[in-house]
Amino acid sequence: MKTQTEELEKEVNKILDRFDSMQNQKFAEMVNHLVDSGIKVPEKHLNRAIDYLKPDFAARLALKAGLVDKAIEIYETGGYYANAATTAQAFGLIDRAISIWEKHGCFVEAAVTAKKAKSDRATELYLKAIAIDEKAGRYGIAADLAKDAGLTEKVIDLYEKNGQFYHAAEAAVKAGLLERAVEDYVTAKHFSLAALYGKKIGLPEDKIKLYEILGDHLR
Repeated sequence: MKTQTEELEKEVNKILDRFDSMQNQKFAEMVNHLVDSGIKVPEKHLNRAIDYLKPDFAARLALKAGLVDKAIEIYETGGYYANAATTAQAFGLIDRAISIWEKHGCFVEAAVTAKKAKSDRATELYLKAIAIDEKAGRYGIAADLAKDAGLTEKVIDLYEKNGQFYHAAEAAVKAGLLERAVEDYVTAKHFSLAALYGKKIGLPEDKIKLYEILGDHLR
């Protein structure tokens, strides 16, 4: 004996078959209404309705019907790649989300997604994003990305390229790279700090004295 659900599905299929010649938009609206009402619609009718809708509406219908892969595909092929990636991410399809971002050149979004998911690809993707900004001379933005990725030495390199020697020195201090910090403090004309950290790494007394004299002069 067939269950009530099977009987209902059979009836839905029969009704939709009768309306197969209905105007496309009206048919799509009917299918959408059935799905919203919790009625399971046969896949052939769902696909027909989806084909008649614009990509964003079609993807939403696919999602409501539980067709996640199809929704992602619709978003992406329809040019809504951000929606495709975020939908993939929302359903735990992290590798697919990263792949979509990467395919469309959105390396920052790919890197952030990978970082949140603790993916091994996070550093690789951050470096790709950083390289784009660095090549374009956007050193400050690149440095912020490197900082987010935890790439300390790259942060220092980019601050130096951007002429931000004080920031480079501060980053070097935090990383324990005191020799480099001293060099950057000197370049930034922060001689008192150069003297302070110069003592910690055992610079010659005459050099320390020079930094202290210059530091007093520039106060």
